[in-house]
Amino acid sequence: MTDRQHLASWSLDLDRARFAQALAALGALLAAGWRPAPGSGSRSAPAPSPAFAVAATISAALLAARREDGRLAWQAPGARTPGGLPAASVLADAWSALLGEASGNLRIAVRSRSRRWRTLLPWLQALQEPAVGASSVFVADAFAGDGRIDWQLPLQLGVLPDDPLAEAFSRFQPAPPESSEPSRYRFGVAGRSRPRLEILVFSGSLRQTASRLLSRRSPSHAALVLLLGGLDADGDALEPLLRIVADELSAEGVVCVTPVRNSGGDGHHGDHWSIAAMRRLADELTHRRPLDCALAEVFGTTVTAFLGGDLLRLSRLSQAADAPASSRRSLPEQAAPAARPCQPGAKPGAAESRFIQHGFWRRHDGRLVEERQRLLLGVPVLLRLRIGPPDARWQSAPAPFPAHELPRQQRRHRLQVVFHEPAQLDRPLLGELLLPRSGPSSVAELVFTPRAGGDFAGRISVLHRGRVLQTVLIHTRVAEPGETVDAQQTISQSLEACVRRNWGELGSRRRFDASFILNHSHDQRPLLTGIAGKRAWAKDLSGIDEPIASINQLLSNVAHSVADYSGGLTEGDNLKLFIELARLGADLYSSLVIDNLQPLQREGMDVDQETHIQIVSTRADAVVPFEFIYQYQPPDDDPGVGFCPKALKALEDGACPAGCAGLQDARRHVCPMGFWGLRKVIERHVYNPAVEVPDQAEVIVQAEPAGDRVRLQLDQSALVAYSQEVPAAAVDPLLASLRSQLHGEVEVAANWEQWKQAVTGRQPTLLVAFPHNSGERQEIALEVGGVAFKTLRLPPEYVHVEGAPYPLLLLLGCDTASTAQQYANHIRYFRQAGAAAIVSTIATVFGPHAVKVGEKLLQTLLAIQRQSTLDAQADAAPCLGEALREAKRQALRASLPMALCVVAFGDADWRL
Repeated sequence: MTDRQHLASWSLDLDRARFAQALAALGALLAAGWRPAPGSGSRSAPAPSPAFAVAATISAALLAARREDGRLAWQAPGARTPGGLPAASVLADAWSALLGEASGNLRIAVRSRSRRWRTLLPWLQALQEPAVGASSVFVADAFAGDGRIDWQLPLQLGVLPDDPLAEAFSRFQPAPPESSEPSRYRFGVAGRSRPRLEILVFSGSLRQTASRLLSRRSPSHAALVLLLGGLDADGDALEPLLRIVADELSAEGVVCVTPVRNSGGDGHHGDHWSIAAMRRLADELTHRRPLDCALAEVFGTTVTAFLGGDLLRLSRLSQAADAPASSRRSLPEQAAPAARPCQPGAKPGAAESRFIQHGFWRRHDGRLVEERQRLLLGVPVLLRLRIGPPDARWQSAPAPFPAHELPRQQRRHRLQVVFHEPAQLDRPLLGELLLPRSGPSSVAELVFTPRAGGDFAGRISVLHRGRVLQTVLIHTRVAEPGETVDAQQTISQSLEACVRRNWGELGSRRRFDASFILNHSHDQRPLLTGIAGKRAWAKDLSGIDEPIASINQLLSNVAHSVADYSGGLTEGDNLKLFIELARLGADLYSSLVIDNLQPLQREGMDVDQETHIQIVSTRADAVVPFEFIYQYQPPDDDPGVGFCPKALKALEDGACPAGCAGLQDARRHVCPMGFWGLRKVIERHVYNPAVEVPDQAEVIVQAEPAGDRVRLQLDQSALVAYSQEVPAAAVDPLLASLRSQLHGEVEVAANWEQWKQAVTGRQPTLLVAFPHNSGERQEIALEVGGVAFKTLRLPPEYVHVEGAPYPLLLLLGCDTASTAQQYANHIRYFRQAGAAAIVSTIATVFGPHAVKVGEKLLQTLLAIQRQSTLDAQADAAPCLGEALREAKRQALRASLPMALCVVAFGDADWRL
């Protein structure tokens, strides 16, 4: 029997069907603004009028309230039964009359705001009675629109890898359309390469799904969440559980389907039933069927839908359906402008120029006053942050924020902001901005109290999906109250780093688990700012030079005695080397991970299992070797310690087998798979210092995958050069290997001049150099063929020609990335000159050993690319980050321990 709640006495003479009709009419009248007048009857139903006339009047009012698309707003009656209600039988008659006029096009959009959700479920169930005749019943305003929606063709439906439907989803492919157009929807397993789905399906119930998401984060977000396990919560538990699911997945719709029994009678959906239902749903949605109607058509009255207004509008795909179906990747290309460098003074157009902006406010005499000159010691301050057009009320960065590069088909963009000033704050402050297509973003408000006088340099970092996009600095002073201030003194901003050059593909960028910014305070203390999930922290890295120097020295010793380490990974001096590296790496793990990252496990992030991190070094000498972090227990300093018996197998498989000795008794074993450099994709960007203009923006990424530039063409042609310290005979095997694998020519440059001529003439897509480093600071140089060349302000013609594919550069040699030697980092100049990405080292690698490492890396990368060419879809090709990680594992298996030194600078999302 339908739960009539407080309307039981009012509807006592009605059966179940008639009550549902009366309830439908009552809620629609309330949503339309009608209110009963206690003791005087209603304006819609004056007492003297005959019942049929009142019903006709109410029916006409409801018909007028119904929108053209069939939607009729419905509001739940209050907990107290008011006087003046029309008779329940009259409202039931009015609803019956409405059904005759509506011709079956009636969608009941339930309003939930200002109402407790615990009372909604019985009403929703009553409104789904056949007598109500609604084509759909759904909560229409369950989630506020905040810009998270990304709904486009082809529609992507997915499940998580651990879902019982994962295998069925991975196997299923829609039948090819009759026309030559691509399919309008796809099925698959959610993962990091699919950061955003239209629909994410769970086999579990609401409670099960919420519990799963709290214990383990999803690799993907979704606009709509579909729970096939049903709605197993009501009362006060309903709303919190729905919001957990929506918040964890950034969704604006959660739909629960009551399980139906299959032929086996076990109460669960079979794979075939589920796939068939999903296919029907996708067909409905991609043929301009409104979301609520499509759900009702497929699932009938077993569906309970909690939707947001933005999702209802965008999910219809009306505009996309009128255009030729195209791939998800091509949509941003049609809308996004050509890539432009993020540089000061760039004017993308007055209408779209927006800036990172801030304002400081403090309370004075009971009101807020703005600080424009300085901050006061010990006085709480409100920092307001936004991204917006020029406005005298806000203090702005000197150069535009590249908002014009954001995908234009997306209405809003969710960005994370982090503020930190190490002298004033123990840990960074986190906020969030919603940036629309035009106009200002929302405002993030952060509160802190200056605690130290003197210079103030606060860093604002803007992130998207766990990756840093841009950083700016706020400069001022913290003064004592009453201290005289120079009238010329002002609070100002400088643009510190623009990490992304092109933002047109942000909608398809993979999510990273954590970002780390390495920088220095104004008093030159090395600092780390970490951001992961909804947590940010800062750490003083003073003293980290010691383990870094020790790692560098250990690896340099290997470089001087290659023969002692090349007889097999588990042979010779490799055991001693790996034990010492593991103990140093465990020290880094203790320092950088345990205190700050492990607490994230309570928030669903397993640091040891997460695989993608980004590191931005804002100074050339701030290269902390995250690759050498060792996450297993450090081995004992004991003669009985050995390699894990499954070490080679783990490197081959990319994961340690369950129950292996290295995991069971870590103190007695050492395993290469314990190092982050072999477990994780680490995307590095290095600061590009302004040489001529001190306040110039720093362009870190000069080339990145965007638009039709998503793949590296490694198998076309190559250019090789090497130092006079490298015997020619040591290079011959590498040259022979490349010539057997590449389609184009493999050229050897005898010096840097020949190198430049080859780049400008033949435009090779693979650059391989084994140079020798010399000099310091502004005198740094790389020697090739006996001739040293200073790389400061390296001209582009040494790397890339405009219009040609961006090349991958291997720069393997004597300390070329230079952890130990300050200002000896050449990476920034080659990145500035146009290298797509640079594979380099963070320790000395001498002569033949460097060539062997390079040869093995290239063999693996080229083999992966050959395999990927079998799939014509660029978004299915492996990414550079994963491919390089696999190449390092294979080099270790070939007894090349120096592969541990290999790091990559540039975007990890280039495809092979």
